[in-house]
Amino acid sequence: MRMHFIGVGGSGMSAVAHLWAARGASVTGTDRKRSAYFESLEGSGLDVRVGEDPSLVEGADVVVISTAVRETNPELARARELGITVWHRSEALVAALEGVTLAAVAGSHGKTTTSAMVATALHGAGVDASFAVGARVFGVEGAVAGGYAGSSGIGVVEADESDGSFLRYRPAVGVITNIEADHFDRYHDLAALHEAFVEFARSCGTVIVCVDDPGARAVADAVRADTRVIAYGAEPSREP
Repeated sequence: MRMHFIGVGGSGMSAVAHLWAARGASVTGTDRKRSAYFESLEGSGLDVRVGEDPSLVEGADVVVISTAVRETNPELARARELGITVWHRSEALVAALEGVTLAAVAGSHGKTTTSAMVATALHGAGVDASFAVGARVFGVEGAVAGGYAGSSGIGVVEADESDGSFLRYRPAVGVITNIEADHFDRYHDLAALHEAFVEFARSCGTVIVCVDDPGARAVADAVRADTRVIAYGAEPSREP
């Protein structure tokens, strides 16, 4: 399969590009400027370039975009013109980890750190887990930027609520670190954001929730009747 990533220099996109390259896909990518992740991607043999070049999408089986890529992007416009399949980054990640038992970390703050900690802990315990995290993960040999293709059948992903893509993953285990008023360009009000997190929690086999945070605790209360909830927090009195 040949895949082209528009905006490949981003932390999340570079991780997914690496996962697909590790699966044997032929991966190309572009970005408007060179990022800190380019060197890692180039070192792994990916063809990544600075600038927009619509000819690069020709012959691609799939073009991958992030929410930040607009329809006016010349590469995306060319892909649409040619009828090439276009995936959002989260769709590409789900496809790359098909058949993998997932842990997905969500929350307004701390999800990058927490997902990196989970991935590092698994590797420290001898579990060769795949992961896609929006930052560099140090201490895991073979990791490229925030991406790593493991052999264990277990994976860790950072799940982004800002564009609603965290609802795609259907993880065995979910984590909610906290919920704060944000992304009102999508959710309009706090109630809509709360409902999105409730939907995420219900999509998990088990959801681990920081009950020190009022927003996260409200989600735990909303789903406890039909979803397995594990609470954590600094204050024992807050345990449900």
